[in-house]
Amino acid sequence: MNQSERDQYINDHMECLGGWRSLIIDLDYQLSKIDPYYDIGQIKEKFGGLRYYSYSPYHWWEKRLLGSRFERLSELAYNRRYKRERLLNEVVRKYEAKAWTVCEQCGSSADVSTTTTGWRKTRCASCHSA
Repeated sequence: MNQSERDQYINDHMECLGGWRSLIIDLDYQLSKIDPYYDIGQIKEKFGGLRYYSYSPYHWWEKRLLGSRFERLSELAYNRRYKRERLLNEVVRKYEAKAWTVCEQCGSSADVSTTTTGWRKTRCASCHSA
């Protein structure tokens, strides 16, 4: 899947408002540099924050390809896969933290706060009042 196809996939499957779109597109680009074959599980807003669920198909692919030999993968291959997964998770957590400072409705980073009553939303002052 090329980048424009991924962008369209993200647009079709985002379960949050459009203010985080550029943040999500950038996150996808960063993850694709680490693992070009990673898959997006779900992108949504939960409790006012961004949740980005992804997975690397390597684990499933290796297990299917190697069968019983999968359990005997070399320590090097395991460490390589673990490092890749850890890097993916670190990048996702960084962008999820950044989303707390970006209005989920308009994308502004000025005067952003999260409502604490009712349904939690992360919005700028002008979107809170609208």
